[in-house]
Amino acid sequence: MSKFVTTTIDPAGAPLTIQIVFDGNSGPKTVIGTYDYYLWASTSSAYIDHKPGNNVDQTPDVHPLPLPNKLNVDRMIEIRSHFAAPVPPGSKEEYTITAILRQGRTVLTIAEDRGFVDDKGNAQFTQLLIKMN
Repeated sequence: MSKFVTTTIDPAGAPLTIQIVFDGNSGPKTVIGTYDYYLWASTSSAYIDHKPGNNVDQTPDVHPLPLPNKLNVDRMIEIRSHFAAPVPPGSKEEYTITAILRQGRTVLTIAEDRGFVDDKGNAQFTQLLIKMN
């Protein structure tokens, strides 16, 4: 599945951050998952930043975007989930991955997608895209 959203940032405003939340719907850590965060350049197919992550700890995954903010105009954030395993093995689970883009304390946009893991461990992967204007 894939979700695409656009949002407007203030080039002269507070710093930008992206928070990634990866949860099972049935409660905490019912699905173990990993993801990759990319910040794509506005004028080429190169990425500016890449950070892998997972949902095995309690610490929120928050990544700052480069300063000054005007550098991020027309750039795109991408979050791809790569693996999801139900806990306990053999169970079926849904999971949700959410990306929250903030400027300072203000939430600019939220992108969310849901995936499914069947009882054989086959996962429906997700992709979130946030274009910043």
